[in-house]
Parts: sequence; C-alpha cells; structure tokens
Amino acid sequence: MIPLFPVGKTVNIECKSCKNIFYYEDLTLDGQEKLRNEKLESSIWMFSGTILLLLFLVYFANNYIQNKDDLTILIKEPTVGDVYNLKFSNGYYSTFKIDKITSDSVFTTHNDFDAYMPYEVDDLDKTENYSNKKVSYSKKELMQLYQNGEILKIRHKNYSLEAE
Repeated sequence: MIPLFPVGKTVNIECKSCKNIFYYEDLTLDGQEKLRNEKLESSIWMFSGTILLLLFLVYFANNYIQNKDDLTILIKEPTVGDVYNLKFSNGYYSTFKIDKITSDSVFTTHNDFDAYMPYEVDDLDKTENYSNKKVSYSKKELMQLYQNGEILKIRHKNYSLEAE
C-alpha cells in the first residue's frame, strides 16, 4: 500500500533475548535519539502517496492548459479539412468539415447525421455522410461557438484535440 498521509506509527521494541517489551520512555537517551532519526527517515515514505497524487494533478492540470491553448489556436486559425465535433442546443451531436477559408469567413459542410451521445460522433465522420448542408461562419462566430461550449473537439490532419 502507498500511504497518502501519516495517521500514526506504533513502534514495538522487544528484547531479542528476554522478549520484554520496552516503551519509548524506558529507552536510554541514545536509544530515543536513534528512534527519532529512524522516524524522520521513514516520514518521506509516509507522504509518498500524497507526493504521487500531487504530481499526477500537476501533470493533468498542465495537460489541460496546454490542450486548451492548442484548441484555441486551432479555432483562431482553422485549416481546410479540419473536422469539428458540435453539440447542438437540442441535445444532439454532429460534425462539420471545413471546405474553404477566407480572411474573415469559414465555409463548412455539415454532416447529414446526428448522434445522441458525444462519443458516437466520431463514427459519423465518413465522407459519404457529408452532402449539401453548406454553412458559412465568420471567424468571430466560430470563436463564439467554442466559447459557448458548442465545439467539443477538433480533428486536425495529424492530431485531435478535445475541449474540456
């Protein structure tokens, strides 16, 4: 077991030859000093779970911040071929693919199909599912969709980023 924090430590000191049990107060000053030093050395182990938990949290916080920054960059600088996972106000999920980009607008083709759950959306991203639902957004509107939590994920050519 990996302890999260110390709740106490019981030390039993037993004589090997006579099997008598000694209490801390019964020890000599030298014996008490050795016991205190041993207790200090083992205290790092007693906090090892807390240390691991903190490292784990720092890693995921850093990963979350980095992912959010990368997603913001992709929203501000969309690329032709990017696929955006969307959450609609009616509770359904779908995708759209970027077809063309101008200085202030993004032209997309929406997926013909919707999903009930966000994890089902990736299965909808097939070429045959995109037909004639053409929609254009200004880059400001695209940013607004992201800020409102309607853009859940962006699949770029080489990687995929999810909004948290």
